[in-house]
Amino acid sequence: MESVFTAEDLSTIGGIATVSLLHSFIPTHWLPFSIVGRAQKWTLSRTLLVTAFGAVLHVISTSILGITAITITNTIAGEETVHKLASLLLIVLGGSYIILFLCGKGGHSHSHSQPMEKMAVAGLVLVPALSPCATTLPVFLAVGNSSSMMLLAIIVLLFSTITVMTSLVALSFYGASQLKFHWVERYDKLLVGSVLSLVGILTLLFHHHDHEGGSAGGHVHRKLIVLLALLMPFIFKLRFGIFVWFFVYCCHFYVTSNNNITNLANKKIILAIILSIYYINNPFKIMANSSFICLLFILLFNGSIVVHAFTGTYGVNYGKISDNIPSPEDVLKLLRSNKIKNIRIYDADHRVLRAFSGSGIEISVCLPNELLIDASRNGSIALEWIKLNLQPFLPDTSISGIAVGNEILGGDIAISEALVPAVKSVYRALRRLRLSDTIEVSTPHSEAIFSSTYPPSNGTFKESMMPYLGPLLHFFNRVGSPFYINAYPFLAYKFDPSHIDINYALFQPNKGIVDPKTKLHYDNMFDAMVDATYVALEKVGYKKMPVIVSETGWASKGDDSEPGATPKNARTYNFNLHKRLMLKKGTPYRPKMVAKGYVFALFNENLKPGPTSERNFGLFKADGSIAYDMGFKGLVPSSASSKDFVLRGQFWNFQFLIIVACATILILFIE
Repeated sequence: MESVFTAEDLSTIGGIATVSLLHSFIPTHWLPFSIVGRAQKWTLSRTLLVTAFGAVLHVISTSILGITAITITNTIAGEETVHKLASLLLIVLGGSYIILFLCGKGGHSHSHSQPMEKMAVAGLVLVPALSPCATTLPVFLAVGNSSSMMLLAIIVLLFSTITVMTSLVALSFYGASQLKFHWVERYDKLLVGSVLSLVGILTLLFHHHDHEGGSAGGHVHRKLIVLLALLMPFIFKLRFGIFVWFFVYCCHFYVTSNNNITNLANKKIILAIILSIYYINNPFKIMANSSFICLLFILLFNGSIVVHAFTGTYGVNYGKISDNIPSPEDVLKLLRSNKIKNIRIYDADHRVLRAFSGSGIEISVCLPNELLIDASRNGSIALEWIKLNLQPFLPDTSISGIAVGNEILGGDIAISEALVPAVKSVYRALRRLRLSDTIEVSTPHSEAIFSSTYPPSNGTFKESMMPYLGPLLHFFNRVGSPFYINAYPFLAYKFDPSHIDINYALFQPNKGIVDPKTKLHYDNMFDAMVDATYVALEKVGYKKMPVIVSETGWASKGDDSEPGATPKNARTYNFNLHKRLMLKKGTPYRPKMVAKGYVFALFNENLKPGPTSERNFGLFKADGSIAYDMGFKGLVPSSASSKDFVLRGQFWNFQFLIIVACATILILFIE
């Protein structure tokens, strides 16, 4: 009877089993479970159960990376090429480990947390889950696309890992914690390298090479270079190799989908995998850089810890109280051409949400003021509103936030009383629909909630607002929502032009003010308004709550009673505001809290009631042309001509560099 498995298959499975057995013997894999189990006075059965669970998560994370590596390399280089080169890779990688050992750089390189007496079960099992075994990944490549072999390899890896870890924990649990396996840790690279090299040699010897013409022969060198670029992180542990991996995969995605590289729906997942691999290979370097480790967790969990609707620093309010503004499709073109990635709308217009599908632009929608009282009394109203207006467009449209009403506090008492219950109803609805991890709940406020904002150290909320603000802030603090404020230096100057220096309001050179209490210097009113909000929040116990400006802007035209409403001042304010926000810096009082804001508004809205200024806050006119020159491009030419935005240095950003790198590799290596 013919054997089901070939000698090549047996050598591969044997290699996986041997590597996983050796790997599991290392004390940092099993000893923490034993120590924590005894410290927490767990029973043996519970300790073994937690250990087995941790081992399962370790195998799952390793298998995911292994399958990902196979999928990417097979897609780009072809299954046959990968299968042939996998053998050579195993030999090269095994030899690399042996050389590292001989050079005195042996020892295990996983980064595992030190056990603590009160470590929770979740924290304990996350250690192996977030530390996949990179040394077994090349062996996965030798398996190829055989689903049965892949399944068998995972089973072998799972069985050997669980067996070794639980056995050692059981032994150490009964006082055998002094078992000497330090030789495994000491000779880790030599043992693993020898096994990998042996498996590679056996795979190469037993593999039946299939020559079907020479059609692929002319391209093997290019494919070899691409494959080596993909596998550089595993061989050399170099950061450059990881970025090359990302670039090549993006190139391939671009070719096969014939879509724009910036529309990669899974770019966060890809980057998370890349950063995970980098974390495995360079644990101490990456941990030294807090921004990298924070980015890793944000990408891995997709904002499941704290959701923020604002991913950049600059956004625009897209109001539509008009009968002559461009269609949502044209608005999308306008936003893309000006690199605007965050918008707020004052409803949940289906035309907008449908048009922005796949755009990647983050949209914050609004539950209208008129629905707040009903939503506060009946939670099903909020649920049905989300099901009707948001859920049909997810996940293609990036709906990142819901504003529950707009400038509620300071107005009608009945609706003010409904605000907190309505906010909670919306949040509960999002949780029920499993959207609370991706959609932020908030509500923007006007300056009417303050009793004082000058100087910034005097920032204080009105006592009459606290019955509503108190519970609201408590809830937002619990769910991680920022505090949104509509801050208009224009309105402050409009009502008191004799005492406010217009240059101070416009970010222009001026002597500024010095806060007598904090001794901080302010050279613009925008920062002062934001810091007054921070101070007010701190006074009521929310020192760490972020502040985001949900509306700010300057009118380009106004009535006679509205001083300062001119195109020149509007251009100056909005140009300087954009420049200030793009610096990604904090304020004098909160230098580490990056200032963020949405400018009001995208268009001049001809149907808005109120003074003339209300209809002239737009960056663009109703026909899509620019209202004044501040570096943006309009849909149609305008007399307010602008220098090419590319020449201002705003286009040469990181995404553009990625596209250039992808195109370069595409031309050189991929046909």
